[in-house]
Amino acid sequence: MAQSTSLLLLLVGWLLLANLPFLLNRPLLMVWKPVSKPVWMRVLECVMCFALALLLGRMLESLSSPVHSQNVMPFYVSVFCIFLVFGFPGFTYRYLWPRRKPARAA
Repeated sequence: MAQSTSLLLLLVGWLLLANLPFLLNRPLLMVWKPVSKPVWMRVLECVMCFALALLLGRMLESLSSPVHSQNVMPFYVSVFCIFLVFGFPGFTYRYLWPRRKPARAA
């Protein structure tokens, strides 16, 4: 796989994974559908999606070259901040976008 293709696939995957907790009302690993998810569950799902995004990046890196070890904390903190920036459209849609109330039937 070409390096530019894997980078594009990684960015699209990160965008989807970062917005997934905010766009879905059903918890990721649960069968039943609650009335609404609490904020702590969305944060937990965001951390789980971040772990999946790291695994996706590691897999794509191993396909193109030897995997480089990143055992430093600033790397993971900066990558997590980038992940949160990617999730901002979903956050905006969920919490900041004005909702229309259904019109009453007269």
